[in-house]
Amino acid sequence: MAAPQFHQVTRKVLHAPQLRFVPNARHPSAYLYNPEPFYVPTHRAVQPIVPHLQRPIAILRHAADTNTDGSFFYDFDTENGISAKSSGHVKNLGTKDEIQVMQGSYSYTGPDGIPITTNWVADEFGFRAEGAHLPVPPPIPEEIARSIEYNRAHPQPVGVEAA
Repeated sequence: MAAPQFHQVTRKVLHAPQLRFVPNARHPSAYLYNPEPFYVPTHRAVQPIVPHLQRPIAILRHAADTNTDGSFFYDFDTENGISAKSSGHVKNLGTKDEIQVMQGSYSYTGPDGIPITTNWVADEFGFRAEGAHLPVPPPIPEEIARSIEYNRAHPQPVGVEAA
């Protein structure tokens, strides 16, 4: 007798899972990565959605510290090759220009087997990420670059309209 075929609403991952650390009973000094992806219904035959996420992923190394002055760091590695680290501090502490600045990196292996590493900085100038896998904008055309330099060298006085 053939196995019955079920057609029911399955779920599709809408965004990446969030990290949630839970103690690892097998390795007391390690934590487990417990993924909780957000799903939306789709109409397809029932099948495993993300088989590699069906068991918790062990955290092999984890270090973190948070200080009362606003500085912090964290660093972790997982058994499936994900690693992340970040540190930050408060710049201009106690002034009206106080701002949290942070820098860090994360790495993992992409679906095609290629290692991906992203280094990033977040500060008063915004968020900036660098990595060989990220797209690079085309160069600014020479005419536009000259125009920008001219405008920087000849600022318009405040309250004066351009002719």
